[in-house]
Amino acid sequence: MAPAFEADAVIRQVTNKLVIAYPDRSRDLIELRVRDEVRALEDSPVTAYIGIIAERRVRSRLRAG
Repeated sequence: MAPAFEADAVIRQVTNKLVIAYPDRSRDLIELRVRDEVRALEDSPVTAYIGIIAERRVRSRLRAG
């Protein structure tokens, strides 16, 4: 059986990673973007890759400005 999806843990992990990668962006902004992406995906039938997908989407948004 797959482990339970813990949105808060994923949000924390992805936020911490992106804060290091984008030190010129505020932590609050990054966390807001990550939270939005994770929440949009959390009802997916497969949750194992939500962190990776959310990270990629937020990176793209941060690069775009």
